[in-house]
Amino acid sequence: MHSCGHSSRGITREDYAATVQKVLEDKMLHSSEEVARKNSHAASRAFGRRFNVKLNRLLAEMLDLDELFVFPAMGGDGLPVGGALAWLLQRDGLARWLDQRRDLGSIYLGRDFSAATGTEIGRSPGVGRLPDPPIDGTAARLKAGKIDAIYTHRMEFGPRALGARTILANPTQRETHDLLNVRLERSEFMPFAPVIQREKASEVFDVTNVNRRACRYMTIARDVLPEWRARIPGVVHVDHSARPQIIDRPDNPLYYDISARLSARPAF
Repeated sequence: MHSCGHSSRGITREDYAATVQKVLEDKMLHSSEEVARKNSHAASRAFGRRFNVKLNRLLAEMLDLDELFVFPAMGGDGLPVGGALAWLLQRDGLARWLDQRRDLGSIYLGRDFSAATGTEIGRSPGVGRLPDPPIDGTAARLKAGKIDAIYTHRMEFGPRALGARTILANPTQRETHDLLNVRLERSEFMPFAPVIQREKASEVFDVTNVNRRACRYMTIARDVLPEWRARIPGVVHVDHSARPQIIDRPDNPLYYDISARLSARPAF
C-alpha cells in the first residue's frame, strides 16, 4: 500500500477503506444484535473479522452487554478451541456451560525456547551481551529512543505480540513509530499498540468493565484520554484511539516491570 494516491476514479484509499469499514460494521452490528438478544450477559466471538479492533469497539459500545470478549486467537488458529466449546455446549446445555466458565488467564501457551535462546543468539555475528540488568537497561534504552525486544518463556497463542515475543519502543516519539514501520516493511496505516499496567490503564485509556477483558489481549480499540494524546503520539490512531494491552504482573513480571520503570508512560 502506497503512502498516498488516488484511484483512476479519483477515490482515495482512505475513502475505500472507510466505505468497506462502514459496510462491515453495519452487517456485523446487525448479526451481533441477534446474538446479544439470546444472551444479554455477555458475548464472545472469534473469527477473522475480529482482527478489526474498530469493529470490536463499536460492538462493545452499541450492544447492551455487560461484557464483550474477543478470543485472543480470533482467526483460524482459535477454531479448535471453539470446536471444543461447541461440543461441551451440546453435551451439557447452556446453563451448565455458562456456569462452568473460567477466566482465560494469560495465553503464553506456545513453545518455550528460553533455555537455549541466549546461547543461540549469542552465536550470531555482531551480537554481544550487555552488562546492565534487563529491566533497568531496557527502560533506559527506551527512554533514550532506542528499540528493544523481549523474547522470553512460552510464545503467545494468537496473532498479538503480548510480551513474550515483542518489539518495544518509546511511544512518546512519533519518529520511532515511523522508523519501525520502515524496518518491518509495514504501511504507515498500521499503528503500533501500547502496553500499560492494569492499575494505571484507566488514567490513560477509556477502559470500562465492558471492554477491560478484551484490552488484556489487545483485541479492541479504546479512546486515548485527551490529556495523553499528545504525550504518546506513537500509538494514537487518527481518531484518537489506540489498541491497548493491559498487563498484570503475575502474568509476565519482566514485561510488567519494564512498563512500570518507564515512569507511568505506556510502552509499545
